[in-house]
Amino acid sequence: MTTLPAILRLLRPHLLPVYLANASVVVLLTDRGGDLPWAALAPAWLAAAGLHVFAAAGGDLVDARRDRQRPPDERTNPIATGALADWLVGLIALAAAALAAGAAVGFGGALEPITVLAALGLTAVFLGGARRWPPAGLLLTALIQAAVAAMGLTGEAVFQWWAVPGILGAHTLLVSAFAYAWEGRRPPLYGNNWFHLLVATGAVLAVLTAAAQRWSVQWWPSEAKLNTVFLTWGLFALVFAVIFTRVSRARRGAMLRLVGMNWLILLDLAFVTTVGADRATWLFLVLLAAVPASMWLLGRVGAGRT
Repeated sequence: MTTLPAILRLLRPHLLPVYLANASVVVLLTDRGGDLPWAALAPAWLAAAGLHVFAAAGGDLVDARRDRQRPPDERTNPIATGALADWLVGLIALAAAALAAGAAVGFGGALEPITVLAALGLTAVFLGGARRWPPAGLLLTALIQAAVAAMGLTGEAVFQWWAVPGILGAHTLLVSAFAYAWEGRRPPLYGNNWFHLLVATGAVLAVLTAAAQRWSVQWWPSEAKLNTVFLTWGLFALVFAVIFTRVSRARRGAMLRLVGMNWLILLDLAFVTTVGADRATWLFLVLLAAVPASMWLLGRVGAGRT
């Protein structure tokens, strides 16, 4: 495979729209202008893209090194390992992390630097070995997506709109846990690991509850109800049931991961329409359409590799 197609496959462009959508939603909720707030969306997108590429490149680097120590039939990395030199993948990961950090501090307070740095730190911990223990890895996956959604909370909004990262993180945890189990990933998620995942999730909820008692944290400050969001998630519950009952066991996990993670874009859309930010509807629809387009592009790259 030549370098450019290998880099494209490494970056997993079909997952990028989820990061961009999650990074956009709070910015749009807290903006009261008539037009889309591009001055705030631009740094949010840069930070989200940096976080995504850091996770993708860093994960590929770790997986590639681990796979070299295993027999070919036991290798688990879905992206072709060894297509790029380790130094190049490492450089891409570092540049992406620098991009995210720079976007957090270089745009006059458009983002909350602590939240962006927390997302980078959580990703580094996940890649550094936490994902080898399923409860920790799955919980970190959810916290990372929640942090991406929360990094646009600045100023007075820091203690508001916490329904957004909370619901998006909970959805990510649900999808990731069941997809992990259905895909039969190793180490398996069963028995005590499910229990530990529930305990860890309960601990996070307890910390957040304690924080809400200490600080004036609002769940959803708008007078608008969250009916649209809950209806959107209810539709996903039906999709979940269809996948479980109608999709073959071999494809069930991958299908849930693909549909479930991209459902985050629909949840983001539901949040902004709830408060009447209809001007942003097209933005999320474009991001949603970008998923199959990027998957088609990846298929073309894979078909043409040498």
